[in-house]
Amino acid sequence: AGAGRCKLHAADPKAAVAAVHGNLFRIFYDGIERFAFVLENIDEVIVSEGEEAEQIYAFAGRGLLSLLEHALVYPPDWPAREPLLTSYADKTAGHIVRDQINKAVARGALPNVTVDFTDDVDSHGAAWPETFTMDLRPGVTLASLVGQFVTLGYDVCMTSGLVLRLFLRRGLDRTLGTAPTVFRQGYNLFSKTRSASSAEVKSVALVATQAGLSEFAKASEFGRREAFIDAVDQDVTTAGRAASLLLDTLAIEDEGFTSRIESIVGASEVFEDFDVGDWVLVDVPGKIDLAKYRVQALTMDASESPVKWEVDFNSIRYDWNIRVKRMLDALNAGSLRASTG
Repeated sequence: AGAGRCKLHAADPKAAVAAVHGNLFRIFYDGIERFAFVLENIDEVIVSEGEEAEQIYAFAGRGLLSLLEHALVYPPDWPAREPLLTSYADKTAGHIVRDQINKAVARGALPNVTVDFTDDVDSHGAAWPETFTMDLRPGVTLASLVGQFVTLGYDVCMTSGLVLRLFLRRGLDRTLGTAPTVFRQGYNLFSKTRSASSAEVKSVALVATQAGLSEFAKASEFGRREAFIDAVDQDVTTAGRAASLLLDTLAIEDEGFTSRIESIVGASEVFEDFDVGDWVLVDVPGKIDLAKYRVQALTMDASESPVKWEVDFNSIRYDWNIRVKRMLDALNAGSLRASTG
């Protein structure tokens, strides 16, 4: 969902207008809106130097997807208390999410929020490839509901016009063609901080399904590390799918990194040659040899000129690892079944 923050001098006329919780802050770059966040925190700072004092307001908040945390799943015939569960049988992600958004809007929980996908196609117009069977209990946030589909590879965002967008896959593959987007150390890639962790490595999965216990194993340099999947409400096929994906990714360490980058016209210009969700190539001599990474997040620092940019890169392995871990959580919650069709 991202986050944002900015500062305004108390004497700035915009400060008094802006200092209202829930206001929408829209951030422009080169005259085009690129980011937005909801005002959730206001700090009033007195800066003193010698005999003079300045009053500064610091505004901060999370991205617009955080609005989904303010709406819940209700019983389907509310205000009737029964039936308790909202059941969907063989429905697309678009149908399920759109239905819950519309119900929340009707209750007044998400004023002005709309969607641009349908029961049949995603926000890019691509047909949904699978259907889901779900039983939703009251109290689940719509953020958690959408998060379940993110675990299965879907992407989501919300525009500053409060339009919720749901994709099979957001972003472009910029690694193809004659002019791929490449980040090279010392040219447009600087101050790289790599993150690698073996804390979550697992090589054996003991799975409880409707048919009983099954064991899945995969060779790992870290030896035998066991994980349990409680999927007693799932059929063997669905649980086995999760176990296989789990071990394909968790048998190796996580990898990703954050780097300061330079926006270069025609090579690595922000929003032109790459954007959040895109795949790019990274070249760090002796470390990374033109490997394919996904742009997970962009951070813009406009506190001084020129604007500074920082990018979070995650490898294919790391990106899918995150999704599998979330899929495991969804399966353990016993609320998700999927079928292709």
